[in-house]
Amino acid sequence: MPARRRTARVNITLAGGGAADIDGTDPRNICNRTVSRAGGQLELTTALRSAMFGTNTRAERKNTTLPLFWDFVRATRTAIARRAG
Repeated sequence: MPARRRTARVNITLAGGGAADIDGTDPRNICNRTVSRAGGQLELTTALRSAMFGTNTRAERKNTTLPLFWDFVRATRTAIARRAG
C-alpha cells in the first residue's frame, strides 16, 4: 500500500530591505557564505520543534527525531535542489 502524503501550509517571511543589521546581507553570516553569496535561514516555532522531536531539548533532539522531522528535511532538501537546479 502506498504511503500517505501529508501536506502542510506554512507562512514564510522573507528578510530583506530592512535595517542593515537584520536584512540578511551580512557577508559574515554563514547563510551568505555560499557560491551565490546568499542563503536562507529558517526560524522554527517551538510548536513545530516539539512536533518534530520526542524530546525538544538541544541535547536530546538528535536522539528523538520523529517522522515529521524527516518529512521536513526531505521537503527542505527538495526546495534547495529545485532552487539550485
